[in-house]
Amino acid sequence: MHKYLFLLILLSCNNSNDKKDKEVTAPILDLQSTDSITKYKIIKKDTLTATAVLLSKAFAENEVAANKKYKEQLIKVSGTIKQINIGISDKAYIVLKGVDRFTEPFCYLSHLEDAEKLKLGDNITLIGECTGLWANLIFKDCKLTNTP
Repeated sequence: MHKYLFLLILLSCNNSNDKKDKEVTAPILDLQSTDSITKYKIIKKDTLTATAVLLSKAFAENEVAANKKYKEQLIKVSGTIKQINIGISDKAYIVLKGVDRFTEPFCYLSHLEDAEKLKLGDNITLIGECTGLWANLIFKDCKLTNTP
């Protein structure tokens, strides 16, 4: 008999053609312990594809329109490395070349080790979630899909 019983409840979505996150809430019941019930969320996202320059230009020209299209979306981003740094929380991040320093994508990597094999000027592709423009264009939880 399975240790866990998963009950999935799909939240209703409106019938619009917008690509919105579909949220699934699943209570987890540990059949060994009757008082152990936990909830978690699974977010299913469609992956968009764009270059760092295109994203930078979009946010530089119209932040409102760019947020509507890209914010909280999973995006496959390609570009040229301008900087490789470590942030305040000891997370490695890569700055990709854009149209200006305020809208260049700052891509925070999921794994510090990924940054060790990169160098300035490398052309890379990664996937991460766009959180919008906060002093810079931020992407979180980025994973490299190719290495030079």
